[in-house]
Order: sequence, then structure tokens, then C-alpha cells
Amino acid sequence: MRIAIYTEDLSGLAGIERVVREHLRIFSAHGVECEVFGRAGCAHCVPDKGEFRRGAVRAFLEAFRPDVCLLHGVSHVGMEDDVSVLRALGIPMVAVCHFSFPSAMLLDGDEGANRVFLHGARLCDAVATVSAIDAQWWRAAGLRAFHVQNPFVRPKMNAERVLGRGNAPRNALWVGRQAQPKQPSAALAAFAAVTRAVPDAHLTMVGGTEKGWQSLRREARALGIERRVTFLPARDDLSDLWAKADFHLLSSITESFCLVLAEAKAWGKPTVMFEIPFLELVESGKGLLTAPQGDIEGLAQAMIRLMREPGLCERLGVEAKASLAPFNDEAVWQSWQRVFEALKTGQGGDEVSPELRTIVTQTMTAWDNFCDRNLWAVRFTREWSLLTHVSWHPIANAIAWFVRAIRRMKAMLRR
Repeated sequence: MRIAIYTEDLSGLAGIERVVREHLRIFSAHGVECEVFGRAGCAHCVPDKGEFRRGAVRAFLEAFRPDVCLLHGVSHVGMEDDVSVLRALGIPMVAVCHFSFPSAMLLDGDEGANRVFLHGARLCDAVATVSAIDAQWWRAAGLRAFHVQNPFVRPKMNAERVLGRGNAPRNALWVGRQAQPKQPSAALAAFAAVTRAVPDAHLTMVGGTEKGWQSLRREARALGIERRVTFLPARDDLSDLWAKADFHLLSSITESFCLVLAEAKAWGKPTVMFEIPFLELVESGKGLLTAPQGDIEGLAQAMIRLMREPGLCERLGVEAKASLAPFNDEAVWQSWQRVFEALKTGQGGDEVSPELRTIVTQTMTAWDNFCDRNLWAVRFTREWSLLTHVSWHPIANAIAWFVRAIRRMKAMLRR
């Protein structure tokens, strides 16, 4: 079997790139030939769009002759160029969805995510999602969708030797991008509350770029915890950080699979997190302490509890590692096998109740209507970065302060 894989850029360290690299490893172990094409960082780089892109994609596909093409992204400008070539060559396409179904309604700048993905995915033969509930969502929206288990990076050193050290837990590790979905400011606020109860606690935050940490360094300084927090840019190997960590801190508002949660479990580290109830990795409830989404004090108290109860921290770490047993390379391969078989038979991937179909389609329609009525606000969010440059910067700061104040007042009223 031969699989062509499209991804925008394979040179980075973000989640999609890591997933693609793990897919290459797993597929290769099962005798599958794989080739990756994309805009950058790939063996087969193609232009952005237009006639030159179509020619480059066609030349690559005719030379490789894949049985199926996996598309990690269906919103790029060259998407319809790729589809036209793949359709002409009779190559089945699977759109891989890497975001969770509520993202459009939770995240600034992602308001049109569902609409855009639906448009691109309708051009494909099937959709692969990394959670079962997302597969149900997209089936209800009219797509043939399948749940495929996400691969993740395993420890590069023996994790067993860092378990059961018996020391008082003091070191938290946070891993992610400096972006709204990950809510790093919430992690800092919760950790500030921790240091008031446990003064020798330490938090390491790793991800993104060094420049991206600048504003968060200022936040840490304002909270009086700058000496208790270490900020590090993203890197490929975090083995030394996982080995030193006592537990993992996750402050995301939403996730689709959550690679870093899987990595924490693989290292036998318990996770303190905001509730994200639809993740497969949390269904067992093992190896976790959770707080309601946005409950900063609850998140802090969970961390304090781990620090004051070494036995609990160790027990949850053992549970975390054991709960990861069903998430393995063979499960990843088998889930993809079901997709490939469905493409051959034309059967499956569309089972959904009429009630759920109505709920999902009406929810998406209502959300799109809401965005259309408030398009000025949506556009303002998307173009916000333009206001943070040069002479606009003081004005942008003033507006940002005003918006944050309104949000705080609204949050207080909801309580």
C-alpha cells in the first residue's frame, strides 16, 4: 500500500507535524510506503496555488501513484487545486481534523473554523477525527467520518527510573504554545496561588518561541512569581524536563486529543487540569485531578493537594501510566485500517441519529448566523494584530484593557 500525506509544513515542532512524523513511523512498520508533500519542510514541496501548484502535485502523484491521500489541513489556498488533481487521478482523499468541535465557539479567531472545514472536507471522500465525539459531530454535519487514534511521542529514556522517588512533589511542567487555547495566563494565575501555600514550588513552562514568553514574563513579574517560573522555547526532546517534573499542569480551554497529556501519562506523571470531558485520554478518570473550566482557585488547590500528599502524587502517576495501555501503535494502525477498508467498500462512517443531526446542523447554522450579525467584532478579532504595531500600540493596549475589564465584570455577574 502507498499513502501520500499532505501537510502545510513538516519542519516545525507543533502537534500536526509531530503526528505526521509518528504516522510515517507506524505506517512504515506495517510495510506501507509513504511520501509527504506540502508547502515547506517536506521531501516534495509545492507552490502555494494555481497552475504551478497543480503541475507540481500532479507530477508527484503520477510518479508515486498512491492508493490514498491523507490531507492534514483543508483550508489552505491550494486545497481546491490539490482536489482537482487528486480527483482527476482517481485517488481517494481523507481530510484529517485536528481541532475539537466546540473550538469555533470557544476560541477568538476560529469563529469560522467549522464552516471552513466543512467546505474543504465535503470535497474529500472521508474525514478522520482524533476523538470519537468529533466523528459523531461531523457525521451529523453530513460527512463520512471515522475516529482514528492519534499517535504520540514515547519517552526517549526509561521513565520507570523517575517514578517513586519519594520526594515531596514541588515541580510542575506546562507544555504548549503561547496561544489562547492553551491559556498560559490561567496557569500562571493558578501557580501564583500555589506559591502562597507552598513557597518552594516551581513551574517550568516550555513551548513556542522565546519572544512569545515576553508578555508572560511580565505577567509572572506582576504576580510576584518570576523567580518560581522558568520559561523555555519549544524543543524536540523534553526528556530531561519530564524526568524532573513531579506532575503535569494543563490549562487548555479545549483540546482534540491532547498529545502532551498522552506524553505525561507515558512518563507516569499525574495531570492537574481544567475539565475537558470529551477527551478519550480522560475517560478513565485515572491519573488526573481536575477543576471546572476557568476555576483558577480550584486548579491551584489541586496542585497544592499533590504537593502536600506525596503518596497521592505517586499513586496517580502509576495510574496515569497504566491508563495509557489502550493507546498504542497497533491501535493507531487498526483505526486507520478501518478507514482504508471503508474507502474500498463505500460503507460506514455515516451512522448518526436524526436527533443528533438536527442538533448539530442547527447549532452550526445558529452560530454562523450569530457571526454574520456580529461580523464587525469577528473581523476586529482577526485583524487585532494590525493594531499592535508601531504607533497603534498604545491605542491597542488601551482597548485591550477596556475589553478585559468588561470580561471581568461579566464573569463576576455570572457568579
